[in-house]
Amino acid sequence: STFPSLHATLSFRFLCMRRLDLTFSALQIPIDLLAFAAAASTAYALRTSQVFLEIRPILQSIPFGPYLLASVVFSIVWLGIFWVAGLYSLKLRRAWSELGRIILACTAGTMVIIATIFFRREITASRFLVLAIWPLTIVYVWAFRYLLRLIRKNLLRAGVGHQRIVIVGQNKVAMDLVKFYTEHPV
Repeated sequence: STFPSLHATLSFRFLCMRRLDLTFSALQIPIDLLAFAAAASTAYALRTSQVFLEIRPILQSIPFGPYLLASVVFSIVWLGIFWVAGLYSLKLRRAWSELGRIILACTAGTMVIIATIFFRREITASRFLVLAIWPLTIVYVWAFRYLLRLIRKNLLRAGVGHQRIVIVGQNKVAMDLVKFYTEHPV
């Protein structure tokens, strides 16, 4: 008999959320996949750039096709790590709190890559690519999520996606709440 009440509670909770919040929560997964792809592509482009080739030549070239396939597989693993780190929860967090979780999740993802290379005994894997993906992923994921956060905030400022509220009463506290929500629509 506890299951129906739990289901009703969860349904009510989702109904009370703003559609805007649900939309932006759903957008986080494709945005993160885009950030992973951008980080992997940037790392590969940096490694094959003339500047880095002058510092250290490539001893064994990794073709872009197999590299891209491995990046897609690891992106799916990273999505799971991000989920475990709580980066896909519906609760809104401060940007700096989210950055800490992103750093933790990207570090864990990089450790999965390093462990995979170690246990598969791949001597040909590029250490530069593995180590470059770590900070690039942190920067891209945080930047893309911050951009998403700014878009959400600007939509709320423009009056899109607000949740209607009712304030009952006409005392000072009620008037202060009306004033606060009027001045700070976000």
